[in-house]
Amino acid sequence: MGKSVQFILDTMQESGFVIPAYVRAKQASVTDDSNDIRIDGQGSVWLSAVKLACGEYLPAVKAAYQKRVTDAATRYGILDHIKEASAFIERMDIDPQQIRTEHDWKRTKGWLEKNAEFMDEGLREGIVDHLFQKASELGYTPLLSEKCVLLQIAGRDPFTEDVRQMAEEGIHKLASGKYYTTDQFESLPFEEVEALLPELVKQASLGIPMLHATLFAKVAENADENSAIVLDALLQKYGQMPIMDAQDFPLEINDEMLAKL
Repeated sequence: MGKSVQFILDTMQESGFVIPAYVRAKQASVTDDSNDIRIDGQGSVWLSAVKLACGEYLPAVKAAYQKRVTDAATRYGILDHIKEASAFIERMDIDPQQIRTEHDWKRTKGWLEKNAEFMDEGLREGIVDHLFQKASELGYTPLLSEKCVLLQIAGRDPFTEDVRQMAEEGIHKLASGKYYTTDQFESLPFEEVEALLPELVKQASLGIPMLHATLFAKVAENADENSAIVLDALLQKYGQMPIMDAQDFPLEINDEMLAKL
């Protein structure tokens, strides 16, 4: 096992994490046997979730166990409890104060995205501010999508002035409501785009059989919704997922903010 289950329980108690009352009666019989994943009651399900969160399993084995435990937790009405316990254990592995490389930064950001719902507002804001500070110290410039996600987690307007400036220069909204960066259009093969969207290619043509990403992206912004849907499918076919989707944001941001990009 990655960590002793009893060590995890002791750490939870020492830190003030509230272990559900239905678990305490079962703690005396806790073992680190990775095969001892039981779902015969709330306490067993909760402890099994802890074992899965702190143990070392083959991915396929863990996925199978996880489904059993999650399904059982849903039946017993304790799904939120096991999510909170799992988030606590993950926080033991990732210390936001120990960000020394770009990889550490991205890993911490991913962890924050996954666990933000279990944190209070002040803690979320503090970690977001720390991530921005560390990015500056590391000389790492967060992607626009990364910046927007962090600002949303902190409860702030994701469309700051510098985001708007970046959007004006390199982000393009299609009629489908999805946003792409200029360089994403570079992945599209000219021949396939010409066959499917000849009018757009014609408008963006420089007289050579080559897709000029900047010009084509600007033309694509003004294409109708049907053309935009075809373009969405093409971009995703070549591994280019939208960096934002208007449907993901509240209506007031859609109407007032995105219209200005």
